[in-house]
Amino acid sequence: MLLQHLKPNLCLMGCVFFIFFSHLNWAQQTQSIQHICGQAIKNYAVDTHENNGLGSTNSYYEWSVLEPGFQGTITEETPSGNQVTVDWAATPAGFYTLLVQEYDTTTSCVAAPQVLQVELKGLQVQLESPPEICAGSSVAFSASVPGGTWTVEANGLGATISSQGVFTAQAQGTVAVYYQVEVEQCEYTFSRMIEVLPLPEPELADAFICFDADGAILQPAFLDTGYSDQTHTAVWWHNGTLLGQTSNQISLSELGMYRVEVTEIATGCTSLPVEAEVSQGSTIIDAYATVSEDFHDQQTITVHVEGNGDYQYRMQGGVFQDSPIFTVIGKSATYMIEIRTLDGCGVKSIEATVINYPKFFTPNTDGTNDLWNIKSLREDPSATVLIFDRYGKFLVEIRPFKSGWDGTYNGKQMPSNDYWFVVKYKDRNNGRLREFRSHFTLKR
Repeated sequence: MLLQHLKPNLCLMGCVFFIFFSHLNWAQQTQSIQHICGQAIKNYAVDTHENNGLGSTNSYYEWSVLEPGFQGTITEETPSGNQVTVDWAATPAGFYTLLVQEYDTTTSCVAAPQVLQVELKGLQVQLESPPEICAGSSVAFSASVPGGTWTVEANGLGATISSQGVFTAQAQGTVAVYYQVEVEQCEYTFSRMIEVLPLPEPELADAFICFDADGAILQPAFLDTGYSDQTHTAVWWHNGTLLGQTSNQISLSELGMYRVEVTEIATGCTSLPVEAEVSQGSTIIDAYATVSEDFHDQQTITVHVEGNGDYQYRMQGGVFQDSPIFTVIGKSATYMIEIRTLDGCGVKSIEATVINYPKFFTPNTDGTNDLWNIKSLREDPSATVLIFDRYGKFLVEIRPFKSGWDGTYNGKQMPSNDYWFVVKYKDRNNGRLREFRSHFTLKR
């Protein structure tokens, strides 16, 4: 390399330094100017023949680039600094002066600075593209200098770019796109960041239209994308036919398959299509209950439903259950049973009467248990009850829909004892005549 003195040596006689520039690969070869490609990284050294390549003993070296346009870094590779790496980085193309100054720490002598003229070749390439793109879409990049190669740093976002510069990304995030071009044996790489915007993700749930037994609509279906009309618009299809509705929430009275695409107003990004089915909801056409084993201490009520769907049941305002079977112990009564469909389309209430008889009564005119009767048969006008004493003597006939027996026979009070009865009534399930015999206690 050509050595150039910028100013006189400041040392006294005897402080003479011979400083040589060289590229590490050039073995002390000299030249007047160095021509390098822009963005290059180069190694430089002086006095490599001294002190095993570490420069002059007791000396240290300072490097700099005189021109203010230098945008790179200078990194020392040895303790004395006689060898450095210069990263020219984003320094603009042009001519630069690389300068090194040697200082002697023993004598405080300062050698004359040495310089190397560098021509930094450069190339300006403009990359054109939108700053952002919707996920799943494509956009074409262009470069002001043709003939280069396109690549991307995908970062797991499914981003690709074709040899013609057509960019596609599948997931949200920021992607770096690179363009590498070679001009006059120099390679240049330029980059541009592009933001991949997320797509809306509407969520539709299948819905039901509720009909009554005659086919009239009790409750329409309702579909909701989960987005507000203030921020998103929607496009709906019914069985493949485009609908005129653009709201994110719609009420429907027709069965079938519905599809929606949602567009975010701010970004213009449109979701993938999402489908939901609107079907006929459950119905309760009719319902009734049967009661097993009349007059037993433990009886079973079974609910029967005519209709379509899945149901839940509860008795006397209790907790809904999936089973239509209830167990009643001992007491005769009329129970209120509610039936509902799981999809909320139907609710119906029915009654179930458990037939049983009082095990005792106390005809002492205190207003409690003064009369004996089988009140759970009061809705059966054909029902009759015959009462006998323990020896089989007939005492009285009563009807369940009337008041009952007061514990007397021919105007006289009967004593405390067990009494027998025979009840004849119609089976509520099949209408057949049934008969039941048992006994109860009169207490005074």
